[in-house]
Amino acid sequence: MGDHPVPRKIDLESWNRRRHFENFKSYGDPFFNITAEVEVSDLRRRVRERNASFFAASYFLVLKIVLGKCTEEGGRFVMPISVSGHHALMDGIHAGLFFEKYEQYASTLL
Repeated sequence: MGDHPVPRKIDLESWNRRRHFENFKSYGDPFFNITAEVEVSDLRRRVRERNASFFAASYFLVLKIVLGKCTEEGGRFVMPISVSGHHALMDGIHAGLFFEKYEQYASTLL
């Protein structure tokens, strides 16, 4: 599944998101959710070739994610993915990076 970052302990004193963390950590509901359609044509094709589970191949991260129905649009397959994150730990830019990485992952898996 490619290279994945190894979880590491965050040093709050030097962390560049410390101000965000301090601001949002005490909120009663600091979570946000964002949904994007990602292309999964290559993944869908390879899963079908191997008679494997599309869901199992699609769902691999610890983030709170919800996968929607894979549909065909203009000769390509897309799937809505909804990501929820704690605002003290991530921003929308991080969710956008996740969607980009997911498309890369989907095009190389299997």
